[in-house]
Amino acid sequence: MARRVKTDAMVQPQGPVTIDIPHLWNPRSYQLEVMRAMPANAGTTPHLTRKLLMLKWHRRAGKDLTGLAMTLREMATRPGLYWHLLPTFRQAKSILWDGSDRKGIAFMDRFPKELIKTKNETELLVELNPFPGQPSGSRWQARGTDDINSLRGANPIGVVLSEFSEMQENIWPEIIQPILVENGGWALFIFTPKGKNHSYKLFQVAKQHPETWFSQALTVDDTRRDAKGEEGNPCVPPEEIEQMRQQGVAEEIIQQEYYVSDDGFLRGTIFGDLITSARKDGRITRVPYNTSYPVGTCWDIGRTDSTAIWFYQRIGQQICFIDYLEDSRKGADEYAKKLREKPYIITKLILPHDARVKGFTASHSTEEYFQRVFRGVTVAERTSVQSGVDMTRRMFSRFVFDESKCGRGIECLENYRRKWDEEKHDYSGEPIHSEFSHGADAMRTGVVGGLDTPLDWQNDLLKRNPQQAETEFSVFGVN
Repeated sequence: MARRVKTDAMVQPQGPVTIDIPHLWNPRSYQLEVMRAMPANAGTTPHLTRKLLMLKWHRRAGKDLTGLAMTLREMATRPGLYWHLLPTFRQAKSILWDGSDRKGIAFMDRFPKELIKTKNETELLVELNPFPGQPSGSRWQARGTDDINSLRGANPIGVVLSEFSEMQENIWPEIIQPILVENGGWALFIFTPKGKNHSYKLFQVAKQHPETWFSQALTVDDTRRDAKGEEGNPCVPPEEIEQMRQQGVAEEIIQQEYYVSDDGFLRGTIFGDLITSARKDGRITRVPYNTSYPVGTCWDIGRTDSTAIWFYQRIGQQICFIDYLEDSRKGADEYAKKLREKPYIITKLILPHDARVKGFTASHSTEEYFQRVFRGVTVAERTSVQSGVDMTRRMFSRFVFDESKCGRGIECLENYRRKWDEEKHDYSGEPIHSEFSHGADAMRTGVVGGLDTPLDWQNDLLKRNPQQAETEFSVFGVN
């Protein structure tokens, strides 16, 4: 059956028409710098133009409208396919296709009717007639990155990545970047920070390489509504910020959303607020291995993706995480070897409930294998994810982390989050399975499996000399 789509053919005017590009848009002072840096400006400011641009702007700074205006200027210069990406298709439709600015002007009205050849609502696609001197017209499309594989195979020459901090980490290096490298296109990243995730890391790269990147960070103190015809007031007045505080909006959120702080936590994260508190309390610091105490480990086992392992010591009431290991597509024997290479006396392995399932090794379950090569193997009881999360949150104030060796694990805890529920307009339901799940799941396994219990054989081990202890716990010396 043929697919039905809604496509409107536009009636074309007769005779010459003068049109301003961008249409129905005047730049504000803070937008001029990025305008000069866009490839369309290469004829007048070639020393400033870049093909890679990052805008870390505060909430309500007009990021999407700026991205659309920049794209229209580029379309008048070079015909081709242009994308404006958002994290989901639903966002792309509601914000760009159906949305309006604060003055009530629809985003789609920025495309002059005289230039539009067709509009396809199903595909969120606008096809333009050629600009003067162009052999063909350009196409603009709003898309979501939630179906990431659908983006493969196309050939956009200009891409706006809106809310980049909320997209999948691999969208840029695996999907978009190779296309633009091949066709000489450009990318404009626009986002408000969401902790120190992939957008933070790429922004650091951009700042370190100004010869190839344009980067700009703007807070509410840097922006004003001062375009032609505007009143010149701040985009977000100080009294509004103060009102938010009085209404109980967390300071971390205010700093993140309006002062583009990277130290805040992502809304919807499960442990992000606790990591922020741990930093403030000085519990993310230097935590050296204490040779007088044994070490325990807690695991998340990835059969087709990553395996994560936390290394901890229980010293008094504190649980000190001294190391973290994450790797992928390795067998149980290889992880046993990695543990043996560590300088720790490991007396406990807390494995997830599915460690009793065979398949991680050829002839034994994970539990059976490690019981042959380690002492102190235990399997956490199966419980609901939420129950494990609640238990972890209650215990978190006792956790101390080595900021260097546990850096990747801390990143996982900080970015582990729930899905956005469109109906409830809130983050709810099960956590998202992502690159950050494994470290968080390993921590949860440890808590459910009893990492708070004193590690066995501590006094006995201390009576032995180091050589004897090493022999006792050699993973290849036990039958």
